[in-house]
Amino acid sequence: MDKKEAFYLNLRKKILVWVENKGFKNRKIVEYILAAPDFFYLLWKLSLDPDIPAEDRVLVGFALLYFISPFDFLPEGIIGPIGYLDDIALSAYVIKKVIKSAGEEKVKKYWPGEEDLVITIEKIISKVDEYLGSGLWERIVRFVDAKGKEQTKTENTKKKEAGSTKKRTKKALPKKKIKKRTVKKEEK
Repeated sequence: MDKKEAFYLNLRKKILVWVENKGFKNRKIVEYILAAPDFFYLLWKLSLDPDIPAEDRVLVGFALLYFISPFDFLPEGIIGPIGYLDDIALSAYVIKKVIKSAGEEKVKKYWPGEEDLVITIEKIISKVDEYLGSGLWERIVRFVDAKGKEQTKTENTKKKEAGSTKKRTKKALPKKKIKKRTVKKEEK
């Protein structure tokens, strides 16, 4: 078992222990929090899939980093597993964008959850304002969209630089003019 799979199983175990110890009553929030390991696993698999466009894999990688980072909107290290709500919301938003771009089947093949992925994403996004507050959800959306735009600008800059390098190369190597020699026929 590699580190990411261990993280997946360990995260699920931590959440279940936390729910049992706290006697958490809100089953809907528990259901969403238990989706955290499933979203992490899906993101991990998508990040490795060459069929997923590079721009999408960058966003997926960003979502993975956000998941494991102790510095996010709701830090798990301080408030416990309830802190995964923002990670789940961000992941759902990123995965929805990847589905739109790469196609549902390419994404769904890695989903380990029990419920349909698209239904799960729609449920999470529809309840996110209620659980996180609209201000935090708007910040998450702006944050992800800014990362996507930043990536697009980076890709466009690289393409332009590659194009301008080719143009410069052509200019730097001017065509040599070949003089035609006329051969005079010798008269006999």
